[in-house]
Amino acid sequence: MSPPLPLLPGLSVGGLPVQLRRSQRRTVSLRVTAQGLTVYAPQRTEEAKLRCFVEDKRAWAERHLHRLQQREPVTALLTDGFVLPLLGEALILRALPDLKRAQQVGTDLHAPSAALVSAVEVWYKTEAPRHFTPIVQHFADQLGRGRPLSAVKITNAAGRWGSCTAAGAVRLHWRLLMAPPEILRYVAAHEVAHLAELNHSPRYWAEVARLFPEYRAAKHWLKEHGAALMQPWH
Repeated sequence: MSPPLPLLPGLSVGGLPVQLRRSQRRTVSLRVTAQGLTVYAPQRTEEAKLRCFVEDKRAWAERHLHRLQQREPVTALLTDGFVLPLLGEALILRALPDLKRAQQVGTDLHAPSAALVSAVEVWYKTEAPRHFTPIVQHFADQLGRGRPLSAVKITNAAGRWGSCTAAGAVRLHWRLLMAPPEILRYVAAHEVAHLAELNHSPRYWAEVARLFPEYRAAKHWLKEHGAALMQPWH
């Protein structure tokens, strides 16, 4: 099996990392598929120039990616070398025998080859509280009114990114770990605002805007790309 392509670190489009393939070619180009993006570049082109190239093409790439995902939902086959998104960064999946559970090793995620899907899902669900809890707590501290936050929990509810109960428990879907970090922050703010307003009234949206002023862009992103994030692996 050929090794996975390197990534442009910290760069994602539509929640997916950007791979880089260098060759003897003379020009830079961008290929978009439903599973991700690849930049084709000359050997000596500086990384900063490649980042600028991707940013210039971002709007086009996101539109094209959305159209592809609408026609071809991403029901990804997890195999060795698969690129797993993690809050705008990426982990390379390594399928290894004799492992009992998945574990992160640097920028790799080592997982048992005999049970890849279940092991990767368990890893995400186990990892989620470490990322979710401080963000939710931050917004709860900023809220300043309403019910106190009683708990931060992980959910697997189909079709729902989060919820907030009358008892003050905020639940977030573990697949938000695969979205860009600002999307996680938006959903966290969205649910925390329900501690003050358990509805979707103008007063509620005013709280969301106060906690996370960029909420409209994040809300639009979820509308465009959320279905792809929810697609199951196999």
